[in-house]
Amino acid sequence: KSIQGKILSMELTGHVKPAPKVEAVRTYSEAEEATFVQMVNDGAFVEAIADALDRSVNSVRGKALSLLRSGDIDAIPKQEVTKGSSKEDPLADIADIGSQTVEAIAEQIGKTARGVKTMLTRRGLSAADYDGASKKEKASA
Repeated sequence: KSIQGKILSMELTGHVKPAPKVEAVRTYSEAEEATFVQMVNDGAFVEAIADALDRSVNSVRGKALSLLRSGDIDAIPKQEVTKGSSKEDPLADIADIGSQTVEAIAEQIGKTARGVKTMLTRRGLSAADYDGASKKEKASA
């Protein structure tokens, strides 16, 4: 550090040899990149590209990001199946929520009683031994 400061103060930075540029290691061949760009331009999903190139989805996402930065592609390809869209509502299968206790509902859907109470409160629903509607009103007031 003291040497760096000395060099700066004496304005000798022009005499310091620049550090060698680090060359990025290529994990995708030229042919794979060409295939990648072609598939993205054709509107292929991330999973399809990953299957075609025999790579992981995360690897494909990373490559898409680097190609996007270099300007080879216009947008990152979409994902076909997302976790958010595949989630289902656990309370949808239960018909008579109002007549059941929180414990009974929790057992039916495989959740904890605390989790069921949270769901009931958020939706403003009431069970036999829990009034989620009044809790929701109280929380929003």
